[in-house]
Amino acid sequence: LAQAALGAAMFYLQRNLIDVEILSQGRFEGYVPPDEEDKSSCSSSSGIRYGVGGDVDNIPAAPQAPNQQQQQQKQQANASTNHLTLDGTTLLNLEILTNTTTNTAQHSLFHTINHCKTPHGTRLLRAWLLRPMYHKHDITRRCDAVTELLSGSAALALSESLPLMSKLPDVERLLSRIHSMGYTDSSSSSSDGKNSNPHPNTRAVLYEMATYTKRKVEDFTKLLQALRRCVDIGECWKGAGVEVESAGLLCRVVKGPSEGGCFPMEQLDQELQWFEENFDVQAAKSGHYEPAPGVNAEYDRTCEALDDVYAQLEQYRKDMCSSVLHCSASAWK
Repeated sequence: LAQAALGAAMFYLQRNLIDVEILSQGRFEGYVPPDEEDKSSCSSSSGIRYGVGGDVDNIPAAPQAPNQQQQQQKQQANASTNHLTLDGTTLLNLEILTNTTTNTAQHSLFHTINHCKTPHGTRLLRAWLLRPMYHKHDITRRCDAVTELLSGSAALALSESLPLMSKLPDVERLLSRIHSMGYTDSSSSSSDGKNSNPHPNTRAVLYEMATYTKRKVEDFTKLLQALRRCVDIGECWKGAGVEVESAGLLCRVVKGPSEGGCFPMEQLDQELQWFEENFDVQAAKSGHYEPAPGVNAEYDRTCEALDDVYAQLEQYRKDMCSSVLHCSASAWK
């Protein structure tokens, strides 16, 4: 039933020609509830499997005691479970997203604690409330990170980062939109290198192509500016004294790999510097954009060919003015 529902959803997206924009990466992960994992582990461990062909290596080990098996199965289930599963009735009774009186978000748990400055942060907080943590040490790490944010140099860095965060657009959706722009259907290419069945976006004739192209460049420009603000936010945390241990969650979020974190600030800064040197952001906003010399070899060859044609035409005009028309070059245009 789940596969049929997924197939129907993909068919609807393909019929409306938006499957590439919505499912640009094509990654799917199967969700297995914790109780199903327990059932599968119990069923696989209850039966005795014998060797095949008389091989000694295939003979199973001696059966363990029932209490020991149950304890190991419970430990494996706890290790594989990271979040709790809340059904719709539980979410409604606990007033996680909506209240039971007016059925609106006002005075709900999400409405009360939501002080996020960015759209993607709001979505992440909502996902955390729908899937609360299961392990105690994960909850403790997150609480320690919040406590660390409220005092010391981390609180000062947070106060400097909040104005920058409030100016961030929806980075996640911008990344998804930019990723879908670079779609090429390589699976349907023929032997001669031509695309036999390209996506409609690649073969559509748009009468307002300049408007659509300008909109795409504006989205790309917004993404570059948003990523630059992310680097500036990381600069605010360089002097902050946060925990550097492996258990420090805040350090992993705001520090770079060289300082024991996971935020690739230095690599992102280098990539943004390349775009800023070869892509005029201010000119792109007004619709005037062209690659800088040395960025696109094909574009450079085309420009050189055009310059040669213009030079030949200019020389031909001078020859005609001097030999045939017997006039000055400035009089004939």
